[in-house]
Amino acid sequence: MNKPRKLPRGIFVRDGEYWINYRDQLGRRHREHVGPFLEFAKRALEKRHTERAEGKFFPERMGKVHPVLFGEIAKAYLKLAKGRKRSWRDAEDHLQALECLNNVPISELTAGRLESVLNELAEEREWKPATFNRHRSTISGVFEYGIQVGKVQMNPARVFKKRREENC
Repeated sequence: MNKPRKLPRGIFVRDGEYWINYRDQLGRRHREHVGPFLEFAKRALEKRHTERAEGKFFPERMGKVHPVLFGEIAKAYLKLAKGRKRSWRDAEDHLQALECLNNVPISELTAGRLESVLNELAEEREWKPATFNRHRSTISGVFEYGIQVGKVQMNPARVFKKRREENC
């Protein structure tokens, strides 16, 4: 009985066809069907590794990856907060105030953008520094939850400073 030939790392066979397995710049795993020939699979895998190294690999353009929206993570965070936090209603109110961010992809939310949105809301609604800080903390909690579930790489809300609260 012949031993099956060992395939190169990142290449596997399913139903007699070759597939490649690799990770993108953000560490997300991708699998692609290549076809019946091992040489094509080797070339395709090498091409993906090169594109990733050069920063030219964009899975969104391939139509396979949908951007994660802030609203999706916020909704999941609220669901978790309802079971764990006594102050979940406050978080719900904070996220309602931040509805303008719901349809924004997480990858587009930078510290500067978040801070400017919060500053605009604080000015418009005449928030005290403590209110600003509570909204900032809720946003930070959403991003921390996103990191835990693997949908977010970093928390941009940590970058901008809290406002000084006066105890008067």
